[in-house]
Amino acid sequence: MLDCGAVQEASGAWALGALDGDAEWQFRQHVIQCAECRQIVARDVDTARGLAFAASPSAPSSDLGSRIVDLARFERRGRETRPIVRASLGAAAAALVAFAVTASWAVGLDRQSAIPAISTAVHDSEYGSWSVPAAAMRDLRPSDGQSIARGWIYFDPSGGRALLVAYGLQALPDDRAYQLWLVEGDTRVSGGVFAVDREGYGWLRIDAPRAIGRFQRVGITIEPRGGSVGPTGARVLGGDL
Repeated sequence: MLDCGAVQEASGAWALGALDGDAEWQFRQHVIQCAECRQIVARDVDTARGLAFAASPSAPSSDLGSRIVDLARFERRGRETRPIVRASLGAAAAALVAFAVTASWAVGLDRQSAIPAISTAVHDSEYGSWSVPAAAMRDLRPSDGQSIARGWIYFDPSGGRALLVAYGLQALPDDRAYQLWLVEGDTRVSGGVFAVDREGYGWLRIDAPRAIGRFQRVGITIEPRGGSVGPTGARVLGGDL
């Protein structure tokens, strides 16, 4: 098991998705148990994410959407598909989707209010292509303030489609899943259920029954694998829309 010194030295590399295999597993196991290292890792993750905003503004290339699709491609698992969305991008691909979309979204735009005409797209062999033609982005943060988990939701406020990319979440037992909730006043509308891979990465394509811009908040809770009618479990991530 890695000690604090080794974890803190490797924190920047982990934030950039450069750790894998046994080193990544040992890193996560230590951070789960060490509050001091969690704070350092959270800081480095925010710094790494800020790199997307550090470069001089330039227009995204016209083939950005297709390149994200190609890099996010994965093969369907060889076993029977479960009712929940278990398609994992893997650490590198999930981080790439988040970074590529964030970088394009950042070009000369205000982080909280701008809605650039970019394409947020993912592709898989089971469901085909899927995209958010214009995207705003919001951060999702852990409810306890201690977890290293983070999330981003990309959405078109005038439409019902959104894309969630999350990392640092704990893998759950087979009978449990993460469920996303869209909050409008006292009403909670399910956006779907998803799982994460062993590195804690997961994603969810959301088709809301009405425009995402009508909702005020989003939250993610732990629920039974098939999902719940309303939130029943602990909230792990949340944020304002």
